[in-house]
Amino acid sequence: MSIEVSCECGKRFSVGDQYAGKRGRCKACGRVVTVPAAEPPEYTHELADDPIPEAKVAVPTESMNARGPALPAYPSFHRRNRGHADKAARVSIHVNPVIVVLVLLAIGIPTGIFLVEQGPVKARNQLEKIEPTAEGNIASQITRAIQHEYARFAFGDEDMGISRHKALNVVFEDPVIVLHLPESLQIQGRTTEGNYKGQFHPRTMRFEADVPITGGMHKVDGSVSDEDQSLNLDGKKIN
Repeated sequence: MSIEVSCECGKRFSVGDQYAGKRGRCKACGRVVTVPAAEPPEYTHELADDPIPEAKVAVPTESMNARGPALPAYPSFHRRNRGHADKAARVSIHVNPVIVVLVLLAIGIPTGIFLVEQGPVKARNQLEKIEPTAEGNIASQITRAIQHEYARFAFGDEDMGISRHKALNVVFEDPVIVLHLPESLQIQGRTTEGNYKGQFHPRTMRFEADVPITGGMHKVDGSVSDEDQSLNLDGKKIN
């Protein structure tokens, strides 16, 4: 596209539209002239042969106001309003305290019974089963140790009253609360020569005690199970 330029000398000439708004010299007289801005092309709008019927684009008069058509009322999307909407959308869960208590009892009672049966009850039953056998065998082992020591002073086959020296009783000091089979229990008792004290170990079925024999205290230890009757007196094995 070209632009017509007129000089004061009457000369007219054309330049390209890239020179619009720029200044240059006239080719005829040398005067400085300014190239005018390019004029925009004429724009003509041709209407369609079949325009849209007015009824199809008509806006109801009741939705119009002085500023234009009324817009539908939508809720505000303000941050605070969104927060209220979120809170309203949350599901509220209410748990009945009675139901919670019943569930806890349903779980806790059987669990408690099981723990008691596997703990204190089981340990107590084991002790009640072990102690009668241990009581008889501890008394028998202490009697055996006493008579063995007195036999050292006997002459030949004479008894010399050895059989009358023996253990008279055994008492177990059981703990008040037994959660499991204990490692050891305190024991005490009497012999024909005085009192003795010691310990009994239910898990290994062994015992040790300080026993008065022939006027002095002696260490007696050994097994009290029916299968094992090993015995030591002052660290020496008794056959």
